[in-house]
Amino acid sequence: MMSFLQSHPPIVTFVDSIVKQVVKGLSASFQLVGPSQAVLLYQQFYILRSCLQYSKPLAEYIRNNYREEFRYFIHMPALEKRLPLCYPITQPTTQLFREVLKLVEQKQCVKC
Repeated sequence: MMSFLQSHPPIVTFVDSIVKQVVKGLSASFQLVGPSQAVLLYQQFYILRSCLQYSKPLAEYIRNNYREEFRYFIHMPALEKRLPLCYPITQPTTQLFREVLKLVEQKQCVKC
């Protein structure tokens, strides 16, 4: 599936839009997100994690073009301030977010 998506240039535009939406959502005012926005965040992080795990070209693209965004705008304190603990999706989203951050910060393997 990922190889099919990689072969279509719009996937890069799609990834760009996801990262920009996450940046906008987490760096905007520190109001709590609603339930539908919380689910959207989960979906966005799920897509980013899939790209980082299963597509070397997309992972490199995300790391090379958005490392600073993940360092300064997309970080755990911003997520914790926006995502209410009472939502059932909060814990899975937080875990997924940690995985995405770890994958973004990961150095490229020389043997890969």
